[in-house]
Amino acid sequence: MRKLHLALVVAVSSALSLAGGATGDPSSEDPLQEHVTAIVTPSKAGGDAGGGARTREVEVLAHAYPGTGTNADVYAHRGYAYLGSWVGRGCLSSGVRVFDLQDPGSPQLVSTFADAASEPDVARTWTEKVIVERVNTPAFRGDLAVVSFQACGRAGRLDPTVFRGFGLYDVTDPAAPHRLALYATEPGVNGGSHEIWLERVGRRAYVYTAIPNSELRTSPDGVTPGLPDFRIIDVSDPANPVQAGEWGAWRELGVHPTSGQGDFESTFVHSVRIDERAQRAYLSYWDLGT
Repeated sequence: MRKLHLALVVAVSSALSLAGGATGDPSSEDPLQEHVTAIVTPSKAGGDAGGGARTREVEVLAHAYPGTGTNADVYAHRGYAYLGSWVGRGCLSSGVRVFDLQDPGSPQLVSTFADAASEPDVARTWTEKVIVERVNTPAFRGDLAVVSFQACGRAGRLDPTVFRGFGLYDVTDPAAPHRLALYATEPGVNGGSHEIWLERVGRRAYVYTAIPNSELRTSPDGVTPGLPDFRIIDVSDPANPVQAGEWGAWRELGVHPTSGQGDFESTFVHSVRIDERAQRAYLSYWDLGT
């Protein structure tokens, strides 16, 4: 797996995701690696009775301010940072902002996509998660971005006109992103794709997505499992995504979504990660565990 490198502090409350996919090339071409200024490493405090870990100081190279709104995850790929947006106050649907980091000391905003201003059909959504990978399949060759869309608030979730799911974008030219497709979850029921993972498997590519409370919200009567929270989508042809698999704890294990053991007695998929061989998925199942 590609190593994590800290190269830029982008915004308050942003989650930094600099790692590539599990099958990414460890000898990354990302020029950000040339500008690493600090690494955090545990070390023993020689002669110090207290012991414990020590870290070097971290130098902030720059601060990129994307404007109003609340920021979410940020993903770095081949010299660019892709900054998502959280629901925030007023649900501005700010989409994904792309910053050129060729000079990490002077980040430049080069484009915005998956936002309400440029794509009115995704208004009233928030784009918390974005992942970008180089993909090479018979149908697509280039840099592919996957963006999660969630409906803003309960009113948005119940409104069938509000899109929710994820989007696929060609960002081979980061300054000119191009939408390839939207993959929708159930309108008027689910909140959308909360977290996503993009993985290359040979000459194919897949999106693994967590759709919280899908089994419960799509249940016809509250006692019959609805559509699973975890789904696998084949995006080898990103203009035509097709579902390839699904799994839900209620349907497969008989665990009702309202059962639980902790303070928040609810079981639903919150997040998903795939192992290095793309043979096993790890699901963060809230109160049910992993």
